Amino acid sequence: MTTAARLAAPYRIRLTAAVEATAFFGRAGKPGRCEKELPACFYTGQVSLIYEISSPRPEVKSVSHEINGRLIQLHRRWGDARLLRWLGRFSVGQAREALDEILHSEPNAESLKFERLASELSNRGTFVLSILDLDYPVNLRVLEADAPPLLYVSGDPDRLKARSVAIIGTRRPSAAGRIAARLVAAGATGCNWTIVSGNAPGVDSHAHCAAVESGGQTMVFPPVPLEQYKPSFRGATADQVTVASPFAPGSSVAPWMFLRRNSLVAAHCSAGFVAETGAKGGTLDTVKKLRKLRREIFATALPDEARYANAHKLLAAGGVTMLDVADQSDSWLTTLTAAAEDCWRHPLPCTPVLEDFFPEEISL
Repeated sequence: MTTAARLAAPYRIRLTAAVEATAFFGRAGKPGRCEKELPACFYTGQVSLIYEISSPRPEVKSVSHEINGRLIQLHRRWGDARLLRWLGRFSVGQAREALDEILHSEPNAESLKFERLASELSNRGTFVLSILDLDYPVNLRVLEADAPPLLYVSGDPDRLKARSVAIIGTRRPSAAGRIAARLVAAGATGCNWTIVSGNAPGVDSHAHCAAVESGGQTMVFPPVPLEQYKPSFRGATADQVTVASPFAPGSSVAPWMFLRRNSLVAAHCSAGFVAETGAKGGTLDTVKKLRKLRREIFATALPDEARYANAHKLLAAGGVTMLDVADQSDSWLTTLTAAAEDCWRHPLPCTPVLEDFFPEEISL
């Protein structure tokens, strides 16, 4: 008997209304009952979503793990997609047991070379969260099959679940872009919002820096494995910054990692603010992802003579709300935080595509 069969203890998912069925499956459907085993990677930890899990309810614990060589070996050999599929073979409790078995197993010859790296990361206070853990950021689950199965984290895990505003922009901002990033970061932290960005030089750096200078908190998704992370800003205390990377330790940095980082920044936030950007670059990739996730997007209203004025006019034509951050009344801050608050309180439902795993079994 296989491990999956031996540990099998299916639980049920119940759909309660036609609109919920439509939202859940991404297509029209009739209200009904679906009593199939739900893969662990679909569990969101949100009680208020469009479904309820019952009979029996899976055990949900807040679990963080120390990193070891076997885990790094597994992650680097399989990659995110295969690891997520493997976790999807089990229900939540079963997958935790399988993952714990790996985490507590004896190192083999191949994993020994990763033990030193794992030990160094553990000594720095780094830990790993799996998509099965309650501390895993709920907002990242909207990425569905692209959600990272593992996050390597340094800092307070509670900040991963904090409400956030993303501040993004060019690596070469003008004075207007730098001021806009700092004003919005300071204003949002003053309203108890965490600032999230990608640690790039330029706008990202100024946003992170202004957040910590204002006594606020910041969340960093670097485009590199955690052991290669170097902050682009200074002055932060340990309790002000949480860094989370989805990349297996020891991996070589590649261009696709920057696009992956953009996805995490877009998914984590409730609203995004473009301090300054040109007509090309990674900022526009993040804007596209913010739009896909239906996050509110704002940008600095630049004067016509500004270097990137034309690019911002294109953003405005595409439906991005322009803010005059130089307005002393701070009405722009009210507009931004109100939109972010609305998204935070009324998030899009996580809509896993069950057909990818059960193409012939799911029917309503």
